[in-house]
Amino acid sequence: MIGRNYKAIPALGNVLGLAMAGLVATPALAEDSFVCTFARECPTNGACISYEPQTTKFTHDDDDIWSLAGADGRAKSFSEMQVPTTKLRAFVSATADPDAPAVSLLTIFDDGSAILGIHGIFLSPGSVTHLGTCVSKDG
Repeated sequence: MIGRNYKAIPALGNVLGLAMAGLVATPALAEDSFVCTFARECPTNGACISYEPQTTKFTHDDDDIWSLAGADGRAKSFSEMQVPTTKLRAFVSATADPDAPAVSLLTIFDDGSAILGIHGIFLSPGSVTHLGTCVSKDG
């Protein structure tokens, strides 16, 4: 249920919701493992809101599949997109929200900032953007 206010729809916690791990890390784009924290949400036709930070792991396996850990124990799979710059990395998923037809795009910038955008049909067509950070897990 990425893409909806996690307080209003608890399943968002399934995607973003690991308890704060207290991990200290540094940004690095060459890494194969990140700790991502999101604490701000901006819906299509509404004001951005801040919420209690949600931290999750974003890891890579040997089959070129990236996984965003969910509190429900199920990983959400992402594929890396090729971009013509070294200043960001981009990942896409068409299966991250099991309850709605939606596409998710996670962008990690070289300064550690991150944007998780979701476009789909929830109650109606719309989008939501989560703002946060993704930093090297090994940092």
